[in-house]
Amino acid sequence: MDAKQIELVAELKVLLRRTSEVACQLQKREQGRGTPHYDQIESAAHDVGLQLSRMVQQLRTGELAAEQTREATCPQCRNKCPVTTTNRQVTSVDGPVELIKSVAFCTCCRRFFFPQRKGLGLDARESARGFKRQLVILNAEVRSLKRVRIVVDRVPGQKISTNTVERIYLDVAKDLAAAEQREWNGVINGEVPEP
Repeated sequence: MDAKQIELVAELKVLLRRTSEVACQLQKREQGRGTPHYDQIESAAHDVGLQLSRMVQQLRTGELAAEQTREATCPQCRNKCPVTTTNRQVTSVDGPVELIKSVAFCTCCRRFFFPQRKGLGLDARESARGFKRQLVILNAEVRSLKRVRIVVDRVPGQKISTNTVERIYLDVAKDLAAAEQREWNGVINGEVPEP
């Protein structure tokens, strides 16, 4: 680590400590008198962590959108097109996140395209890779697309349709079938293709 990284890590520790102190004060007010069950302490702490994660995701993608060049090449006709920013809600592992992303409009093709979509790993269906990975693992365990939707609705409180679960699961199945056809060439030993 260079000197700036060391400085930033130290600053992050201080800010996380302060965040923890404020979160404890809020917990104390919300939980009232008496000794709370540890599950209540853990759950409240986890909620703070989820909020922090979503904030980091939002800020970092906003920074990336701001760093994007003001022109992008249309993937279809190769014309240079002006880039602006827009908001988009995606479902991350930690819940819904309002992202700021770059968008361009090609006047020749008369279509929008998103210059950072592939680099960020976001597809047009608004689910992050980590969330998709969790759905695939859950589906392998419960072996029912409908049950996956019910569990996801109840446990993390995310809304997802059975069709979306099926689409994600089938996309992964196609990737696995393609890897098997290639006799796993190009797949590192022990690596599982990610959705």
